[in-house]
Amino acid sequence: MDSSLSHIALLVPAVEISAQFLNTFNIETGKPETFDSEGTKEIYVGSYEKQKGLLLLLEAISEGPYKRALSKRGPSLHHIAIDVLDVQNFIHYAQSLGWKLHPSSEQTMQYDTAWLYLKGIPTLIEVHQKRELSSR
Repeated sequence: MDSSLSHIALLVPAVEISAQFLNTFNIETGKPETFDSEGTKEIYVGSYEKQKGLLLLLEAISEGPYKRALSKRGPSLHHIAIDVLDVQNFIHYAQSLGWKLHPSSEQTMQYDTAWLYLKGIPTLIEVHQKRELSSR
């Protein structure tokens, strides 16, 4: 099944402090962006123009799933995001391997995005449908 790594998201207490630490090693980071609907402040490490499979630093700034995850598990790997050509096909395949469709997918599927989880694994998989996959 064709897929491409989009990003790996780390839930951290403060994205700017995390980015500053990475900058001391000459690692490129983007500008912070706030997403009120998600309750997050985010900074990408790297650039999609130059590479695929970026690191995403996530800070929970208001109540919601990210704040709950931070409270429950502390700073940690939150999700791995992949791009696919057919999200429904990928979901069926993942379910055949034991992964379950996260309830939030009921809302996100209208944007061709699904969230998958596996009991006992604290990391989610975020799946985006794309018209074509990145070749970088």
